[in-house]
Amino acid sequence: MNKDIGKRIRLLRKQLGLSQESLSDQLSISFQAISKWENGLSYPDIEMFPKLAEAFHVTIDYLLLGRSRNEVSFYNDLYDQSELLYSNEPSAMCYEVLKLKPPTKHIKLLEICCDEGNDAIFFARNGYDVTCIDLSEVGIENLKKKAKMLNVEIKASVADLLEYDLMEEYDIIYSHNALHYIPEHLRADIVENYQKHTNKDGVHALSVIVKKPFIQHQPDNEPSIYNWYSDELLSYYRDWKVVDIEEKINECNSSGIAHKHAVFRVITTKCVPKD
Repeated sequence: MNKDIGKRIRLLRKQLGLSQESLSDQLSISFQAISKWENGLSYPDIEMFPKLAEAFHVTIDYLLLGRSRNEVSFYNDLYDQSELLYSNEPSAMCYEVLKLKPPTKHIKLLEICCDEGNDAIFFARNGYDVTCIDLSEVGIENLKKKAKMLNVEIKASVADLLEYDLMEEYDIIYSHNALHYIPEHLRADIVENYQKHTNKDGVHALSVIVKKPFIQHQPDNEPSIYNWYSDELLSYYRDWKVVDIEEKINECNSSGIAHKHAVFRVITTKCVPKD
């Protein structure tokens, strides 16, 4: 059975603002059973799935497979087109990371939502040990083909960032304009997981699309977009050293329609308190 079912149950429960105890009351089971599901120690019995689906207002397929196939297909279709969705150049934030933490030794870098892999390939070609994830199978496959053609090694896999719990430590965690797929009530847990799995003196380089009343919603018709507020990202890094902050308006043509994004970028380093 899919090992992500427990993560999905936890995610859906939190989205509805339910405690383990309140969900257990609805299902007429013990909250310890729910805790075991969410921690991957056991799985629900088959007859429990219709009850869970009803409690969470989702389909049984969603519980078993995650995001709807329609939503995943949206991103697969984007990356399956003949022309590049975005520029083939790495983002400017890549160069900021390169200056701040050059690969003078073995450095493990994780990219969250790698799109077509331009930034991941940039880091790999410059000597970083790169791992990256993305929701789109087509996007990941395209990245692997480009990496093979350029003779660079990248550990790339299909994963949903809402369900992706880090299991090892990294020196750099990088995400360029992708964290707007995280609903507001899940951000603290996800960012905390990233911080927990960052080595001492590690770097987080993150940029998010933020809400501005003078900028219209992007015309891509992407599902599940939750733009941030200015400085919201920074609020999760009160105990980290802030190296760089920037907010600017970017031009974009990803949908074939010229539009703009307001982007907030923060680069921070993890500081360990002195004894």
